[in-house]
Amino acid sequence: MDEQMSAPVIRALLLTDLCDSVALVERIGDLASAELFRSHDLLVLELQQRWHGRLIDRSDGMLLVFERPLHGIGFALDYLAELEALGQARGFALKARAGLHVGEVLLWENSQEAIDIGAKPLEVEGLAKPLAARLLAMARPGQVLVSAVAEALARRASKDELGNLRDRLVWKSHGAWYMKGVPTAQEVFEVGEIGTAPLRRPLSGPKAWRALPLWRRPAALVLQAVLVTAAVAGVWYATRSEPAIAFAQRDWVVLADINNLATDDTLNLPLEQGLRIALEQSRYLNVMSSEQVDAALELLGHSDAPQLTRELAIDVALREGARAVVVPSLEKRNGQWRFILDLVDPVSGRNVRSGHVQITANGQEQLLEAIDESVRTMRAHLGEDAAQITSSEPLPQVSTSSLPALRAYALAEKAIGQRDYATATELYAAALEADPGFALAHVGNARLLWRLRDLGGAREHLAIALQRRDGLPLRERLYLDAWSEELSRRGWATERWEALAKLYPDFTAGPSNASLYLLMDNRFAQSEQYARQAGYSRHPMRMFPLVHLARAQLAQGQYQQALQVLDEVDQLIGNGRQHDLRGDVLAAGGDVDQAQQLFQQAATGTDPGARSMALRGLLSVGAARQNCAQMQDSARQLRDSLKDAPGISSLHAEVAVQVAQLCQGRGQLDAASLQALVNRLEALVAEELDNEQVGLNDLYLRLLVLAYVAQRGGEQAIADSLIRRHANQMMELGNPVTIKLLGVVLARQQLDQGKPEAVIERLRTQLDGTELYQARVVLRDAYRAMGDVAAEQQQQRWLLNNAGRAWAEMVIAQQLQPLNILDLKASQAG
Repeated sequence: MDEQMSAPVIRALLLTDLCDSVALVERIGDLASAELFRSHDLLVLELQQRWHGRLIDRSDGMLLVFERPLHGIGFALDYLAELEALGQARGFALKARAGLHVGEVLLWENSQEAIDIGAKPLEVEGLAKPLAARLLAMARPGQVLVSAVAEALARRASKDELGNLRDRLVWKSHGAWYMKGVPTAQEVFEVGEIGTAPLRRPLSGPKAWRALPLWRRPAALVLQAVLVTAAVAGVWYATRSEPAIAFAQRDWVVLADINNLATDDTLNLPLEQGLRIALEQSRYLNVMSSEQVDAALELLGHSDAPQLTRELAIDVALREGARAVVVPSLEKRNGQWRFILDLVDPVSGRNVRSGHVQITANGQEQLLEAIDESVRTMRAHLGEDAAQITSSEPLPQVSTSSLPALRAYALAEKAIGQRDYATATELYAAALEADPGFALAHVGNARLLWRLRDLGGAREHLAIALQRRDGLPLRERLYLDAWSEELSRRGWATERWEALAKLYPDFTAGPSNASLYLLMDNRFAQSEQYARQAGYSRHPMRMFPLVHLARAQLAQGQYQQALQVLDEVDQLIGNGRQHDLRGDVLAAGGDVDQAQQLFQQAATGTDPGARSMALRGLLSVGAARQNCAQMQDSARQLRDSLKDAPGISSLHAEVAVQVAQLCQGRGQLDAASLQALVNRLEALVAEELDNEQVGLNDLYLRLLVLAYVAQRGGEQAIADSLIRRHANQMMELGNPVTIKLLGVVLARQQLDQGKPEAVIERLRTQLDGTELYQARVVLRDAYRAMGDVAAEQQQQRWLLNNAGRAWAEMVIAQQLQPLNILDLKASQAG
């Protein structure tokens, strides 16, 4: 059996391991396993060809050789991603890990005779092989570890070799490590895709351990440590609890479902809800929401699991990067209830010794107090400052002392998550019947009624909650303050949402709503910061702040960045659908044809909401083409599609019809139709002043749009009459967006009265970077009326340089967008 051995060569060796493969085979059976591994082998073959690799050996894992480390990294990352997709398609989780090293190896081909009796076609030996094996052993599930040599060569490689993958790569050094059989410490790097790489310290073991400096080695400092410990132990234990796990402020925990060893299962929901409320009082730790956990379970293939057991909670924690798992248990012995909290390290799967807390209660009525005491003790174990723990209100005070009320509230919150609003309404009512003073239930009910557009009912419950505000946890107090400000007549809660976002940055409601309000105020750069904060959180509803992020980027002319964010949004939407904002971004960036195609396709769909948004898009695309017929046709179709819509949606379409008429210039408006529309809106304003069901600012903004349209169309009498009746009330309301648009309307009125100098004086105070696009249009026209060509051209340049803002402004559902675009096109032509 002759062997053809080569001279030593430099190669990249990649070792992979399929995690928990034996347990998987036992769980799914032989037939399913055979089919799975057949698909796995086809995947590996395709990836070998894609990345020019050669498979040397395989069992539960693989050994592959590549000529370039960059190809090995590309293979590893594609393998991990597509392996996970392979598992998801079959309803279970598939994860692998990988280690890559570059070094000198010997390669030799075995003879055909040796291959026939079981030898591999190609053999590989050399120090590079065990070093790659050490990296593999250190890697966590989903992690790719590479040596310093491999990292240096890969990062110097051409930008074109990894294609789109390279822009998504993230690298992290995990410091120097000693490896068995290797005389010197080796720096270890992790490479992965942004958003999916674990980016966590590798696993230590008997074959690999961190290289610590002398001052951090216990053996070298044992004597000093004993002396110091003896001297400061009393001070230490008097001022701070010993951290029970490697936990840092704002780290995440996963809360498992209660393990109820007693007989009364009806206690599970209220106790779990009470436990969550108690944990969420802390600003030190973050509790993964039930929506986040459900999303992770779906990706892990366990969406139908009846209970979040300890084992599943650990899987979720590993996937999502949570630092600890909290496992509650309830048992009853000799007439006494015992509530137990175990703190679990998800990496080892073992209980943390100091994280076991057991509190005894003499009856059900004391169980919430037991939970409260348990959580305070566990927060201390996690390293939270004692003063912060003491400042938390007692659980029965911040929730309710009624277990039936807490159970109904928990069920209502679950129904809200499933968008079952009818059931949630009944459950909130049951919670408040059991405890009329349950402030959290009033807040939840107000939030539900707001979604159902019953603003009067929402305000009633908020008023009751505000009376009991001091009994709420701090986070919920801030949340309540923001909602009450949002539902007030002023309707402006930016500062409230920003305060919540700063104090609780991982609570998505704060940064998400702050980004929305800042968008409405044209504060695009600030909005972008909060939108990133919320959009790249773990929350399943992160799609909405990602849309805010894309709109902020559109406003700032960052079209490619906005399209990349919308790619992520479309993945979250699923079903091959594209968000309508993509059309605006494409058109703003100059690809009007593709934008029109996107809107036309959506306009033929069956979803009424998507169709309305598409028709709105086609109206604006018509403005970009300066195609008045398309604008008017799209507006009429929008009006027809919404004529039977509830609320004021039909009015939105009627306003769009009036805006579309301006494409043909002054004198094209139907004054009678315009006045009739003004009358309808004014009637709603009068009704709103009595019962506050719609939102006064919403109606005032629509009236101001009509006033501005009337001015631009030559119907100044309609606008003047409207201003005379409502301007003072608008100013008193104090909503900044309403005041901005009123300022533009008043400036246009002065321009029509032949007072361009007064226009400039009025609008100068608005020019702070948040002014409306139309403010610059009116300013341009004022300079033109004065004959100041240089100043007029300066305003023209501003309009051209802020094309993205013309498309992005959100004033009252973008009703001024078509007019912004018509003015932008006029500036380009001029």
